[in-house]
Amino acid sequence: MAFSILRNLLKQRSAHSVRAPGREALDARLRAAVRQQQAGRLAEAERAYREILREAPQHPVALHHLGLIAMQAGDVDLAHELIGAAIAADPADIRARHSLGRVLRALGRVDDEIALYQATLAIAPDAADIHSALCLASCFSARRDAAAVYAEHCAWAQRFAPVVPPQVYANAPDPQRRLRLGYVAFDFDNAINGCYLEDVFRLHQRAGFELFLYHNGKRPGPWSERLRRQAAHWREIRELDDAAAAAAIRADGIDLLVDLSGHLGNNRLRTFALKPAPVQVSWLSYPASTGLAAMDWRITDPYCDSPGLSERYYTEKLQRLPHTYWCYRPAVSSPITPLPALKNGYITFGSYNGIAKLSEPALALWAHLLRALPRARLFILTVPRGAAAEALRQRFEHHGITPERLEIEAGVSPERFHEMFARADIALDPFPYNGATTTLESLWNGVPVLTLAGASCVSRAGVSMLTNCGLTQHIAQSEEEYLAIAQRLAADLPALQALRASLRARVQASPMLDAAGFTADLEAAYRDMWRAWCGQCRR
Repeated sequence: MAFSILRNLLKQRSAHSVRAPGREALDARLRAAVRQQQAGRLAEAERAYREILREAPQHPVALHHLGLIAMQAGDVDLAHELIGAAIAADPADIRARHSLGRVLRALGRVDDEIALYQATLAIAPDAADIHSALCLASCFSARRDAAAVYAEHCAWAQRFAPVVPPQVYANAPDPQRRLRLGYVAFDFDNAINGCYLEDVFRLHQRAGFELFLYHNGKRPGPWSERLRRQAAHWREIRELDDAAAAAAIRADGIDLLVDLSGHLGNNRLRTFALKPAPVQVSWLSYPASTGLAAMDWRITDPYCDSPGLSERYYTEKLQRLPHTYWCYRPAVSSPITPLPALKNGYITFGSYNGIAKLSEPALALWAHLLRALPRARLFILTVPRGAAAEALRQRFEHHGITPERLEIEAGVSPERFHEMFARADIALDPFPYNGATTTLESLWNGVPVLTLAGASCVSRAGVSMLTNCGLTQHIAQSEEEYLAIAQRLAADLPALQALRASLRARVQASPMLDAAGFTADLEAAYRDMWRAWCGQCRR
């Protein structure tokens, strides 16, 4: 990708006046470039956009789409520059503003992302996708407590998903019959979704459930095909509007409809708002309420949502599975490496989560820990090179931690990601937005995780996972306890090495890897929800 040329174009575009080509010819070339981009031919698309910008330096769509290509290639700074230029050329372009929000999150600037969405809604109050993105961004912000996050989700629903009148369904209210079970996902071709869903789909009892998958993603790929093979029916709904998608679900006679996306991008919550199925359920990918009155249930566990702790933050009724919220399949079974501290002579703490989760309170606590252990270091993965990495170093310097005590790396391939667990002795769970898959992968690769328990699901994933692995001693109830646990672990290297060697077996023995048991618990929960609806029909 010729990004140096793109940067030169950005510098030159204001300095040179180029005669604009014919509008129709330019539009045709732009449409061709977009088709190339959508087909994954990024090099060809990038060249086409560059040619357009040579002739029309202020072209907002070419700038925006080049920014998306830069983002996909990992050059977040260039993406920020290009998409910012697109918005300067066309301030009313809502799609470009949405893309800029994602770039800001990738730079770790969550509160700037929130401010951008709020400003966008001021000029485009009907932008449902922008408000949905604001709901997601609010989950990351340390400036918003659980009540504020819940209020944002309810505000979205009130604006974009008004309560529909009670529906009449043809579904027979028989509590024992075979049920038509539908799953809706923004993208089934997602490795993270796949590692949680494949075993569940495979193990669903066909005598009790007929499986329908509703895919809202762009293009089916390897994971989509794997999941598709586990279902009786596959439906593509991306091209359907909400009313048409709801009508298709009704026509399939779905009894229980499960949302796997929440307010993640390309979700179909407005389809759920039309209540196409008598029982609607939220599960797996989203750590907060959808805000929808039409979403009847949320599947959770006793640790993510302890009874009496977080019910007030959901429009949904909570259905707690007995043990865990997750059914995990490890992606890689690489060997567990020896404890790095035995070779290094100092403890290395590790963070493997996206930079958006590195809140200021978490960084302040981690800096306190590093000051308490003057020889320790902190390894931070998945930080984009350039402005984000430099800003992170400055944030730590503000807390008295010099750059040489930090090892900051950019994102790597999934294969290399697992190799990176050889770099850390102890992993630090961020807050308020905990890790999820990263926590399980840390434990699977022998790196113990330390978490700070919060008050809502977004900040209690670590509590759930560590409890299910029998590691409650690594759950802190306060920042003081967090520091004490970390220092205790760091002080005994032989014990830490023994713990490292035992962690994979702990994960293997946990309910999170008991796919058959998890699926049976999930099916029992679905059956309970169905019986509740049947009971309402009899009244």
